Amino acid sequence: MKVLPGTPGVTPMFKPCREAPPWRPVYCLLKTKEVVLMKKAILLFVGILLIGLIVRFADTNEILRHLENISLGQIIFLCALQLITIFLNSVQLFTLANLFDLPVALRKIFTVYMSGTFVESVTPSVKAGGEATKIYLLTKELDIPLGESSALVALQKTISFLAFLSINVFTMTWFILRLGAEVDQSRLLMGTFGLLLLIFVGILSLIFWPKKEYGFLEKLPLNEKRRDKLVGALINFEKNFRKILARKKAMVFQFLLALFIWSFFALKAYLVVVFLGISLSFIEIAVVTYLTYMVGMLPLLPGGLGSFEGSMVFFVAPLGVGVSSGITLAIVLRFVTFWFVFLVSALYLLGKVLLEGKPFHGIMNLDSLYKRRKNPGKDKR
Repeated sequence: MKVLPGTPGVTPMFKPCREAPPWRPVYCLLKTKEVVLMKKAILLFVGILLIGLIVRFADTNEILRHLENISLGQIIFLCALQLITIFLNSVQLFTLANLFDLPVALRKIFTVYMSGTFVESVTPSVKAGGEATKIYLLTKELDIPLGESSALVALQKTISFLAFLSINVFTMTWFILRLGAEVDQSRLLMGTFGLLLLIFVGILSLIFWPKKEYGFLEKLPLNEKRRDKLVGALINFEKNFRKILARKKAMVFQFLLALFIWSFFALKAYLVVVFLGISLSFIEIAVVTYLTYMVGMLPLLPGGLGSFEGSMVFFVAPLGVGVSSGITLAIVLRFVTFWFVFLVSALYLLGKVLLEGKPFHGIMNLDSLYKRRKNPGKDKR
């Protein structure tokens, strides 16, 4: 087992640490499995602490009174809607896999999606950790070539992100027209939307103008062998992505499906408002929900913990909702869309591990997947 020099028993996650140049020791130490797990645990704790601080500044007794308005049956119904959302996301990934002519079972795709969901719940990276997990499992467990699995996951993410940004164009417009561009909420929205738009444009540039990325890769401190592997994977990714993007009718259907999936978030939020007896219309809570999710997407804390709850209270305040009511709304909605999902995905994966005896590769080494390019026999479907 390869260990870091001077760090007994600590195993590097990434192979670049093996031939580490002088500037790499700190990087390698930060990428060990033990340190990565510790960082995730700390960030999760910080997120929970922020939620506690938000609740601390409100009237706890009033929050408890609000929570008494919602029954266990209503919570179960909301959780059932969340399970439908999870299933629809899995179906979308499955139908996209069919467009790639990949004969994979929906059951296996569901497992891949649940694995990605679990990882993205503990990584503050705009769900990038979950997407990397999906690519890893599609390639390692389902024997899908790396280029195709990368294109498949990137395509679903791009469609979902485009649908989400489209929705937020309308929600931001409504919010700013309602409250004005001078209020703090509007400034935060415009800044967040601009940042997410830059991220999306960066993703599109990676897909449609990959030659610019080739020049960037040339400047990275990588050896020639590793750089060639990255360039080869990028070329394969672009080819597969463009092939599917050319099927316009299928892409329109996938975009509409993404909009339908996102509509479930507004529906769940509105039902929470109704159950709690908070005076907000469907359009008001829908706007607040999407804008809150937009802020929560910033890569600050795992799953947007703390930032989501704070943003929810921040955005409902100008609409006449008190702090305690806003916090209660955020707590219930967050339980359904985050904690319940985290618990279900964790239990699902634990069950898979116990039944099949296979470890869960939550912290993956994507670099090892490039070895498959040396042995085409492993790239079977």
